[in-house]
Amino acid sequence: MNHFTNFSDKELIAFITEKGEIDAFGALYDRYIQVVFNKVLITFGNFQDAEDITHDIFLKIFLRLKTFKGNAAFSSWVYSITNHHIIDVIRASKNKKRYDNETDMSSIPEEPDDEQILMIDSSNLMRIMEQLDEEDRMILMLKYHDEMSLKAIMEVFKIKESTAKMRVSRAKMKAYKIYEKQFKNIEA
Repeated sequence: MNHFTNFSDKELIAFITEKGEIDAFGALYDRYIQVVFNKVLITFGNFQDAEDITHDIFLKIFLRLKTFKGNAAFSSWVYSITNHHIIDVIRASKNKKRYDNETDMSSIPEEPDDEQILMIDSSNLMRIMEQLDEEDRMILMLKYHDEMSLKAIMEVFKIKESTAKMRVSRAKMKAYKIYEKQFKNIEA
């Protein structure tokens, strides 16, 4: 058991950055591993990939620890690094395909509203999310799970407002299309 477990995040960061107590990072790791891993696993849907990506995120956190200014909560800083790293991984994998050409949306006449998405049974929603690609999962997680505004999504992805609106809309339509095909008649 790590003897650093009773210290605050701020105290642990000081132990690591000012006193060179590398073992204190274990306590930070233990505090945040499950949250980071779950976010990565939900986004990518593959346990092995999630482990590898989570490892990379914690390596990044450790290497950048001296840059943490303390202006916001450490958990927010960890969350930001996690989101940015996930987006970097998604962008790297997108070199193989173009987002705009993935799915034919012509069979859905209009974008489902937020209520239609939020009314889907949670167990079905998880199965739907598993069928979406990583970027669509990430966008829907940011919008509905993390309750991010469109402006925040624009900043995370470094895209224009119109592009952010289009990506949210397409992700919602893809999710709702899967719902209509596989689950709507079951829930009714």
